[in-house]
Amino acid sequence: MNMRWTWVQGNGGPLLLLSKNHSCEWQGSNPPSNGRVVEAIFRWDGPGSIATDYDRACDVEGYINVIKVGQSDAVVLGEGDYRTTWWSGNLETSGILVRGIGWDSLEDIIEVLNQPDAIPWQDMELRFTVEEPPFVLFDSSEVASDEILGDSIEVPLSCGAYRIKTAFYSPHPKLSLILHRFVTEDEKASSRFISD
Repeated sequence: MNMRWTWVQGNGGPLLLLSKNHSCEWQGSNPPSNGRVVEAIFRWDGPGSIATDYDRACDVEGYINVIKVGQSDAVVLGEGDYRTTWWSGNLETSGILVRGIGWDSLEDIIEVLNQPDAIPWQDMELRFTVEEPPFVLFDSSEVASDEILGDSIEVPLSCGAYRIKTAFYSPHPKLSLILHRFVTEDEKASSRFISD
């Protein structure tokens, strides 16, 4: 099977999924400019330093959460710096963020993704609204308004409201994944995801 996935991995911190149209509003680990004030508890640069957007991302608890960047929803992926990619489903408007903890072969991952109803999804009660695609997934420590220096991928989400379901899935000792399924509000839960 011809696989052309691009994987993104940060430098130890969270990944961020953000609309390109709002990229100028994310300054990563740089101090905020133009008098903008960021509220965050974490300080990557040590106690007493100015809070940054990256600090705000590091404040997110759990595997996934939704924050506002400007007027746009953005997604923060926390709890580990895992290689991550996007898997598109049979509908252009939905898909799965795949975070690989460990695996021997991509074929094992594909087999899992092609049987989404066998995955023990948990409804995270997260709602995510896409108003201005496209979205890009990248290391949250980076300045998004510049050319992103590290790995990044474009995530083809269409406009609309999504529910996010999550699963920590390890069907056998050689495969461990964290999966985040984006489901449109009008999409049936039993939709089948197929490979490209």
